[in-house]
Amino acid sequence: MAITLDFDGDIQKLTAKAKTVRTSLEGIADGYELIEDASKTAISGASNNQDKLAASTRKAGTALNDQRGIVEKLEDNLKRLETGQKKAQDIPTVKKYNAEIAKTKAALDQVKTAGVGGLGSVNKVTKTSTALFNGLKTTLASTFAPLFAVGAAVQGIRQVIGAVTEFEQSAADLSAITGASGDTLEYLKQQAVEVGVETTVSAGKTLEAFKLIASAKPELLENAEALNAVTRGAITLTESFGGDLPTVATNLTDIMNKFGAGADQTTRFVNALAAGSQLVQTLALVT
Repeated sequence: MAITLDFDGDIQKLTAKAKTVRTSLEGIADGYELIEDASKTAISGASNNQDKLAASTRKAGTALNDQRGIVEKLEDNLKRLETGQKKAQDIPTVKKYNAEIAKTKAALDQVKTAGVGGLGSVNKVTKTSTALFNGLKTTLASTFAPLFAVGAAVQGIRQVIGAVTEFEQSAADLSAITGASGDTLEYLKQQAVEVGVETTVSAGKTLEAFKLIASAKPELLENAEALNAVTRGAITLTESFGGDLPTVATNLTDIMNKFGAGADQTTRFVNALAAGSQLVQTLALVT
């Protein structure tokens, strides 16, 4: 029996199979490319997310450091207020200290509870959650009365934090310019806080007056109590006849320097200036 070979048909079949194999290989190649692209996208996304996470972590760390810094400042201020309260000699002054202590405690509790950023996200008027102030209702009611709106209470807390922050910056400036540090700086800060509660002059303005008076009379840098005495004299003049404490302090030290007067002569010059101011006011009324 004769065998007939169909070379053309076989070649066609082989060609068709080759095409099928090539198509499969191309599909596999395309699949690898898709996998590669997906891997690159995944790796890129992971890298971006990691960058975002790192940035978020740094931001959170900064916020945490800021919060810790403010907590420390508020705690230090609270200690000074409590020290001043113990030294107070009359009920009205004790009440002033009590009010400042209550406000500082409220601010301290707020920062510890919600963080510094919590204050920024609170609506200033009425949209704040009252739950934020659980445990502080009595303090807020007595301290910020008649500020019954929660938003108003938040504003009061912000003011406390702002004042304490500015106070510490003024203290840093005082230290940088006069060289006061350690116990001397702490003594001046304590005196400034007491002035801020007991008089109409703020603690920050008192620190500024310390700085100006110490610069005008360098010998006072060696005697913090004498520096405080001269500053208290300037405060007396400011409360009696008005004006800005730093300006009054500068004028007082200028006059004392012209006469070569030391800190122990402060009361004498304050009385003389007070009498002179009173005379000027009397003459103005007469004429």
